[in-house]
Amino acid sequence: MFIRNADEQLVAEVYKVAGRTIELGLEPGTYQIHFDQEPAKFKADIVIEDGQRFSLSSESLYALDPESTTLRGGDDENDLKSLALGIVENRKRPYDGVQLRQVGNRAAQGTDTQISPFFNISDCDVSGGQFSLGVNKADGNGKYVQLNLELNVAEKDFKGLQLASFINVTQGKMDDVQIGTANFGGTMDGMQLSTINIIQKGLGSQIGVVNLSGGRFQGFQLGTLNFSNRLVEELQVGVINLANNMDGWGSSMRRRRD
Repeated sequence: MFIRNADEQLVAEVYKVAGRTIELGLEPGTYQIHFDQEPAKFKADIVIEDGQRFSLSSESLYALDPESTTLRGGDDENDLKSLALGIVENRKRPYDGVQLRQVGNRAAQGTDTQISPFFNISDCDVSGGQFSLGVNKADGNGKYVQLNLELNVAEKDFKGLQLASFINVTQGKMDDVQIGTANFGGTMDGMQLSTINIIQKGLGSQIGVVNLSGGRFQGFQLGTLNFSNRLVEELQVGVINLANNMDGWGSSMRRRRD
């Protein structure tokens, strides 16, 4: 349900559960109320006077032609800047605001901030943060924070902070800090702090029990087992340090240099 004032400004967006009554406090004025109940769309025009208690029922609504209606007051490229509340959010358009849900959030074309107990998913860019107790997943690029207890996944380039009790994954270039039980990164320019740290290549620091770099690594590895396919200009400190090609310095019980 979307409510707009006489100036076509979005006043409220509410997830309406069938059979439940919703009460809203609005300023006196003229309002347009849109209901999106796929595939049908409905509308009501109301006028609220000072001190009036207005009751809106289904009989007050009239059906709209879906092709001639834009519920959010603009073309497909207009973004929303607002707060969305409800149970589950599955948004097919760009969202510039905060998604706050009782179960989970899904944004198909990008979002600012997603907050929910179970999952947050963005199929495109994120520019704020994802906060949940279950899974955070962003398929696009962005500068943001992922914070939860289970799993954080960034499919493309990521700048910010990934903090999880268990697993953090960045598939693209990571210019950030990963803190968790296990961290996995593509190309790193930052820091990994966990029990297991794995990257393809990068620049920065790996601190954990096991630190692995599959390619060129320029930085600092501190752990029980450190491995870099090529360690350049920096150092490894641990019980076992391995480097196929090493231009840096290692301190351990065992070191191999080719």
